[in-house]
Amino acid sequence: MQKKSKKAKFGLYLAVVVVLIFVLFPVYYMVSVSFRTQSSMFMNPSFLPVDLVLKNYRAAFESEQFRTSLRNSLLIGTVTTTVGLFFSIIAAYSLTILKYRGRDTLGRVIIIAFLTPGALLFIPLAVIAARLNISDTLHGLMIIYLSFVVPLGT
Repeated sequence: MQKKSKKAKFGLYLAVVVVLIFVLFPVYYMVSVSFRTQSSMFMNPSFLPVDLVLKNYRAAFESEQFRTSLRNSLLIGTVTTTVGLFFSIIAAYSLTILKYRGRDTLGRVIIIAFLTPGALLFIPLAVIAARLNISDTLHGLMIIYLSFVVPLGT
């Protein structure tokens, strides 16, 4: 392999820095705005925080609705990740190590299923969830999330 010239390296690093700024700036601005008062957000729209206050965070964590939403999100994320990882590992092991009839066909079916846009599954999954009476429950949401996570993790 030939060494890259200094100009090529500089160009690469410059492109990386530009992409990082483009990606990370919204996150920085969101965090910066979260430390301002509500009047400061609209009266003084600067990129640097002027008056740092924790009142917004205190109000959020004092809200029962926020705490419930945070707890539900952590529960759903943890359970879905753990169960999805478990089933994905078992399926991947089966497809790569074990020898059985139909293994190659099953692998191809899974790969072809990746071509199906997830948005096409929203309505059928909503109908199934409604018929099973799990459409407004945490375990119903976990099951629906697992239907997306397990095939992608295999």
